[in-house]
Amino acid sequence: MNLTNFLNKNKSWYLHDNTLNVDLSFANFIELSEFITFLNELSIDEDHHPEVLYGYTNCKVTYFTHDLDKITERDIKCAESIEKYLNQKFKN
Repeated sequence: MNLTNFLNKNKSWYLHDNTLNVDLSFANFIELSEFITFLNELSIDEDHHPEVLYGYTNCKVTYFTHDLDKITERDIKCAESIEKYLNQKFKN
């Protein structure tokens, strides 16, 4: 999927300073911790690591491929995996 299609399909994701971002809120710290665990496993599996800022129930994930100085298919693939996780975990 290309970036435009991904953004059109996933309205919570946005571009900022040429990076792909999402701001997430969770019901409690346990849900946030489960997400962070998922994100760690995804990052290891894909060998692609986002910048992550999180607090008690909030999390910001930012993807950007630094060695190519742009958003790449790897970034979009990881973002798609996050969307799949969130849809399976919270929207059923």
